[in-house]
Amino acid sequence: MPDVGALALGVTGDDDVIAAVSIVRDEADIIGLTIAHLLEQGVDLILVADNGSTDSTRAVLASLSRDDERVQWTEDGSDLFLQAEIVTDLAREAWARGAEWILPFDADEFWYADEGLATVLEATSHGLVRAEVVNFVQHREVELPSSTSLLRVEHCVARPVGPEWVTPELVKAGTISYVEAEYPAKFLARATPEIEVAAGAHAVSGVEGTSGQSPIRCLHVPLRAKSLLAKKAEHGRRHDAAGRPPEHGWHARRFAVVEAAGRLDAEWRANSQASGTLDSPLGRSSNLRFDPTVSMLARSALIAGRGWAGRPGASRIRRLARIARRRA
Repeated sequence: MPDVGALALGVTGDDDVIAAVSIVRDEADIIGLTIAHLLEQGVDLILVADNGSTDSTRAVLASLSRDDERVQWTEDGSDLFLQAEIVTDLAREAWARGAEWILPFDADEFWYADEGLATVLEATSHGLVRAEVVNFVQHREVELPSSTSLLRVEHCVARPVGPEWVTPELVKAGTISYVEAEYPAKFLARATPEIEVAAGAHAVSGVEGTSGQSPIRCLHVPLRAKSLLAKKAEHGRRHDAAGRPPEHGWHARRFAVVEAAGRLDAEWRANSQASGTLDSPLGRSSNLRFDPTVSMLARSALIAGRGWAGRPGASRIRRLARIARRRA
């Protein structure tokens, strides 16, 4: 990670320091919104590694880090699938800098609690905090991603189909749409020097304490524009070329198969909504419910991102510096 010297933080007082960590690739349309939202939710430090983006993701991250010291980024020049290793390194770096909580996130996720993440974490005694993943569905008219695309996301899956270990086969067999599949939970974890984050952040180890439920939800928009299906198919081909185990990136590899068969248009209809329904593989599905939460959070993040509201206080900077010195 780059040497940033003294870090500015996001809230005042003696609250636990929350660090969010991620590795991203070609997420220029959304990464700024995601970061603005995390800062609004009380996250104090954000560390991001860019994995060979070919769009303007690196320029976006560079701009954000210039504007706000809470946001820091680096480049991962490898073409290897080292998500778990890189996110683990970022989590341990965050611990060394004074973080007390680690939130591993993806660019297409809005981690959310009504009262804010910081308030929920202050009140828990657990070492691991479980967050339910809720899939949200884009409007069918959105073909290209942009910074305002998420304003059209106003439905989520009403009844996720599981259990999670059988959903890959249900999707591959055409029994359900990809967005209807139940996702495994994700976790926030207390920071430790031994923390280890698994691929996809669906498991975290090296953390003391019990695991507990929370009101925190991970609002996930897995397909936010039609054109991204082709990008996901390309990602699937990278998995194949690298000889990865078949369960790794199964959804992206399936998109590659769908693209090769010329079925991306049908795939988009099955995973986007029009009039509140999906054109699922077995016919029109009403397994959706109206929920404008993502749209509202995206709108708020767009506004916050322009002014980077909630600038850090000096007492917060001094506290993080003291913690980092003790852990050095």
